[in-house]
Amino acid sequence: MVQNKSIASSFNFHKQAIFFLFFISLVAGFASAATLNVGPEQTYTTIQSAIDAAASSGDIINVAAGTYAEHITIGKSLDLLGASKTTTIIDGGSSGVVITISASNVVVKGFTIENSGTDIAAHAGIVMAFVTGCTVENNIIQNSASGIALLSSSNNFLKDNSISGSARYGIVADYYPGNSTHPSLANMFSGNVITTSGRDGIYLGQDADNNQITGNSISGTTGTTEGSNYEGNGIYFWKSSGNTVTENTISIWLREPTA
Repeated sequence: MVQNKSIASSFNFHKQAIFFLFFISLVAGFASAATLNVGPEQTYTTIQSAIDAAASSGDIINVAAGTYAEHITIGKSLDLLGASKTTTIIDGGSSGVVITISASNVVVKGFTIENSGTDIAAHAGIVMAFVTGCTVENNIIQNSASGIALLSSSNNFLKDNSISGSARYGIVADYYPGNSTHPSLANMFSGNVITTSGRDGIYLGQDADNNQITGNSISGTTGTTEGSNYEGNGIYFWKSSGNTVTENTISIWLREPTA
């Protein structure tokens, strides 16, 4: 009986020690996440400089209202938060990709993202490449070659964005160019309002399977000529399967092609 009591006491001691170490680890994790502020009178005056300075996974970057003429690359897991989607503007100056996300578990929320380059095969408001677990939410994305491009990226969330004036696609999920081993799978497109896209409101490319498209509004697709084909669609699937489409509103019009 004495021996059993000793074993029980030892077990309780180790259980308490493990709990204490877990608690310390949890607190340290919260403590290590920093908040960085961007704005005219803040420590950082450009968004990219704050991203570069972020040191820990989960850092938060708060961006004050204003117009930021930048091309941004996010290669770390962090939250990028604008003060207001109507007053916090990232302007690509009609060149390149405005925001490139190359890290998983990134949040981009509360911005106007506008004026990418015009190359419909390479440029976009936001490009997400080889990432998972990212959220792009409550943004205005306008006047871009494509609005949001998910390339070889899976299990991401695009929700409650307003996407307009895209020359090709509002949202596209496809392979990264030159890659045929990492399709874009199981993403969620929810509550987005997509207007005046050139080719398709939402395009899912080859093997872009098991995505969920729900509660989106797609209107005003005008149609484009690529090669010899003239077409425009609300949602277009190319050799993909297992996708779920529910409760979307689609109304498009196609202009007559010019000679």
